[in-house]
Amino acid sequence: MSKVHKEKIECIHCKAKRMFDIWDSMNVNLDRELREKVFNDEVFLYTYPKCDHQTVVPYGTLYHDVKHRFLLFFDFFKPDDFNYKPIDVSNEPRVKNYTFRHVTGIWRLKEKIVILEQELNDVPIGRMKYMIKHELHLEMAEKNFEIYFGEIHLSDKETSEQGFISFVYFDENDGAFSLQYPLESYVEQCEVCE
Repeated sequence: MSKVHKEKIECIHCKAKRMFDIWDSMNVNLDRELREKVFNDEVFLYTYPKCDHQTVVPYGTLYHDVKHRFLLFFDFFKPDDFNYKPIDVSNEPRVKNYTFRHVTGIWRLKEKIVILEQELNDVPIGRMKYMIKHELHLEMAEKNFEIYFGEIHLSDKETSEQGFISFVYFDENDGAFSLQYPLESYVEQCEVCE
């Protein structure tokens, strides 16, 4: 079950005050429209009717996908004093075979949802992203480009026997670029992470 409360927000332009839905938790299987609202940013955006100014309302939430068995603890920003503390849920039978992750940033949230919905292993994908950025394309690390999972292509046998995995990054001019690697690279990373 999703949980929502309302908070008053004020427009920095027209000073109008309006109530905004803050989702404490989102169960995207019970409230199916929430997944789409995350991907189109609607759950974090408010448009003031008086002046049409649109503002981002940053807040943390729990994203719960029962069908794909994952829980994402989402924070819009990573606080400077962030100190990761693992939680013990090993004795909870309802969450057996669940994936739990802490995610910061809206793009990373969307990326993690896509990865886990496809029932891929996000740890090897994270390792691949690190190697691409810090070993294969050092300029990406130097320029602090973010790299994101794109998709798996199983039908393209020209690149490799199994297909390929793609990643996306944006340059300093917000140009989007795609990188493709043989799917065997992902499979190898999965074996390393077992």
